[in-house]
Amino acid sequence: MKESNKAILDWLKDEGAISIDDNLIIAEKAFFVNSVVKWSKEQVEGGTMKKPQIDNCMFILRRFLKGKLDLCWDNGIIKVQEISSKRSKKCKQ
Repeated sequence: MKESNKAILDWLKDEGAISIDDNLIIAEKAFFVNSVVKWSKEQVEGGTMKKPQIDNCMFILRRFLKGKLDLCWDNGIIKVQEISSKRSKKCKQ
């Protein structure tokens, strides 16, 4: 496993995005988060994102993992919606 992939996996475990129940791995939001992290890395390498934007992206991902925000991709753009109540519409995947 690449070192960067292991770091992402470890971070997802630390954030509670991956859990294990007997022989079942539960990773409901992990795949989406991984796609955003990889996209962010590409943006940094391409010079279109800087440290403050990465910090903001990670803050948003943590809120998503804690159930405070809903995120979805829409034509290469990450859409963010705050979840204010159980009645809030979620992003359509």
